Amino acid sequence: MKRLSKWKELHNVRLTVSIGTVDFETKEYDVDLVQSDAFDLASKDAVDINTTATISANSEKVVFVVLGIEYYQTVNRELYIINNMECRSLAMVAVNIP
Repeated sequence: MKRLSKWKELHNVRLTVSIGTVDFETKEYDVDLVQSDAFDLASKDAVDINTTATISANSEKVVFVVLGIEYYQTVNRELYIINNMECRSLAMVAVNIP
């Protein structure tokens, strides 16, 4: 497992939350995706991340929740995504099967 500490240019991070429902019989789906603002990894202040992804209430379909993280570097006060697979990650954090 490689460590991110080798990446000296990692300054900021952005979180992505996605929630979706899938009906495997009809092949229909509903997805909502939201991203946080980028925040500084070196900051000692607490970061309030408020992202709300929504789907239809009381879904009778399978529900998936995915969390993503992307690292950015700052160059001349502009954010640039680190274009490297080691600096991006997605994980399915929850599944609800009715």
